[in-house]
Formats: sequence, C-alpha cells, structure tokens
Amino acid sequence: MFYLTSRAKLLPIILLLGSRQVGKTSIMLLLKKAMEKQNIPEKFVPYFTLQDPAVLNICFEGAENFIKFLTSHTGKTKDTVYCLLDEIQYLEDPSGFLKLIADRHPGIKLIMSGSSTFEIRQKFKDSLAGRKIIFEICPLDFHEYLLFKNEGPLLDILNGRADIQTLKFYAPQLSKLYEEFAIYGGYPEITLETITNDKTQLLLDIYNSYIRKDIKGLARIENPQAFNNLLKILALGIGNLSNAHSLTNDLKINRVTLERYLFLLEQTFIIKRVPSFFTNRKKEIVKMPKVYFEDTGLRNLIINNFNPFATRSDIGELLENAVYSQLTKNKHPLDSIHYWRTQSKNEVDFIIRKMENELIPIEIKYQPFDRPSIPSGIRSFINDYSPKDALVLTKDYFDQITYQKTSVRFLPCWAFSGNP
Repeated sequence: MFYLTSRAKLLPIILLLGSRQVGKTSIMLLLKKAMEKQNIPEKFVPYFTLQDPAVLNICFEGAENFIKFLTSHTGKTKDTVYCLLDEIQYLEDPSGFLKLIADRHPGIKLIMSGSSTFEIRQKFKDSLAGRKIIFEICPLDFHEYLLFKNEGPLLDILNGRADIQTLKFYAPQLSKLYEEFAIYGGYPEITLETITNDKTQLLLDIYNSYIRKDIKGLARIENPQAFNNLLKILALGIGNLSNAHSLTNDLKINRVTLERYLFLLEQTFIIKRVPSFFTNRKKEIVKMPKVYFEDTGLRNLIINNFNPFATRSDIGELLENAVYSQLTKNKHPLDSIHYWRTQSKNEVDFIIRKMENELIPIEIKYQPFDRPSIPSGIRSFINDYSPKDALVLTKDYFDQITYQKTSVRFLPCWAFSGNP
C-alpha cells in the first residue's frame, strides 16, 4: 500500500489490471483507507464505479463534465484529489478522457481498475506515456494465501525465520494448506470460504461471469463451442507444448481463429504462454510455447476435478502449474520464464533468465526422496550451460549438493517462495 500511495502522489494516472474477482476493488478501498490514515480527508479520496449507470453517463458527457461532478463532491479546493475509478473499460474513449484530466487538472490524481487488457487496448488511442503506471493484480500466491487463512506464524516460518528441522516439523500442516491452495487456487473470496461446495460454486460464478461479460459481451466469439473446447483442451494439457496444427484440427478452426482465441485468453487473465529457451536451433525446441492457467482453481473447475492429490492422475501437471503461478507472481519484472527441451527429449520444466543473464533451471519432482537425485534434464542443462544454481522442487525433501560447480537445492513445493 505504501508503494501504491507514493506512486499515486507522483503520477497523474495509476491503472490496476487483473481478472474479475481478483481483488482490485478491495485494493482500491484499502488504498482509500491508507490515504485517510495519512490525514488526507475522505472527501479528497472519492470512490466511483463505472458499473453505476449514473456515474458512467456523467463520464460519457465528457471529462469537463466529470470534473464538475467531482467538484460537487469535494468542493473547490487547491488540495490534491485522489479519485478512485473502478472498471475503466466501460468508458468509450478512456485515453482521451484521462489525457484531458491529466493535462488540464494536475491537482487530480486518477487511480483506476480494469478487468480486460484486450478491451482497454482496443479503446486506448493514446498510450499516455509518462502519465501512467500499470500494476497487474494477480490471484494470491501461497504466502499471501497463508495470510488470508490467518496462518501468520506458518508464514513467518516459511520466510526464513526457522531452521530446516522446524520446517520439517510443520511440513504436514504446510503441505495440507498447499494442497488446498493448488486445488482451489488463489482468488481471495474462494480462499476465505471454508465450505468446499461453496468454493466450487464461487469459482463457477467467476467463470460464468467471465464467459458472459468478457467473451460473449466483448469478444463476440463466433464459435463458442470451439472456444469452450479449447479451454478444456488447454486445461487438460497444462504444461504440454501447444501445437497449433493439432489444436486447429481438433477444434476444426483455422490458425487465425486459434491465435485470436489464445490472445483473448491471455488478455483476459485466464492463461499464460511460456516460450522455450534456446541458443542452438539444431538441438533445442524453438517454437511451440507451453500453456499454463493464471489460477489453478479455475483450471480445475474447467475439467471438473477437485480431487485430493492422492487420487489425482494429473498431480505432476497441477503442481507444475502451481509452481508457475508462484514464479510469475514473484519474479523481478525484468526476469523471464522459459521452458527447455531438446530434440533428444531432455527437458527442464522452467528456466528463469535473470536480468543479469543468469540462468536458473527448476524441475518439479513431487515424489518422496531418501537421497539427493538430480533429474536427467537438470543434469543435461548443467552440462550445456553451467548455471550457478539449480532447483529441484519435491514433495517433502530438503537438501543441497554440488554437481559440476552448480549448487543444486532440493525443496518441497510448499517451501518455494517463487523467487529462486
């Protein structure tokens, strides 16, 4: 909150982007409270939602008309006004509206939210460079999940305030919570819900809202059956290479339509595509990204599988997606996530390319270990690239060994912070 409030004081426009029900409105209201605690009067931090037809109509009448409306709430003042505007994508010309306010009314700071980068990109005719900063709001990572579950002491233990023996002592409790996190995902409302059936119903509500508002209302999908089938194929095949030729054949759509559907799914915060890492085109897979879901709970809803780990046949894929979610929420903005696979079938789940060009291979092996055993893909990558560090994520095993000058750490999935 401190970082957001400090940014709001420096730039005229802050934009919070994220999927529906991810917590954007809650963050805005928390920001409002934080500013009021800094002795900014409540009337100078007004909140409006553009889902309110009355407010939206005022905005449609132009920026100057909105300024008059805002002044009626705050009164004429020389003080800075921090205006919170929810669901900015409902504006017809948001860039023109915001540019005029930013340029003509420097005393007004706009803090806004949006649920669809696709719709916002379509409507923004001006990049507003130098006037705005964008924050992407994601579902909770595992550490945030523990906070929402009132498990602060366990979070302290994970954050390095305990030795390995203490971690092992609390492993059953942490493992159980991580299993629930991977199965139901990190949407805040689902996390706070304690009744299992209500968790699935809330996920269904989020999914139906997405299909109804973003896809039917916005994207005008011409083949909804193919789109829904694509979602299910991707959900069943998380972590697999997305072969465009195979997908177009299975769905009976052309390549252009497939790419549009995949683009829509990314821009509405449902999936992410992870590219390959390569330096040798003759040896390594160059094309075909992998696909992961932004939230594992939504993925499990699509395939209708909320079974516990012990009875799942897709446990490896599910854990791979959960680890990806932890990585993408905690990496440095200039770091990049890749996978690695050679023509001879050597592979590593994730390669983190740090901004200093350092490479860190990560492999998920959710199984019991009684001694350190380096997966063949990690060995092969070390032989080719000699990274300083490598990571093997396990079910419950801790260790650290050196292989060809590379430090290889073994950690349970639940102990991984997402920042290797």
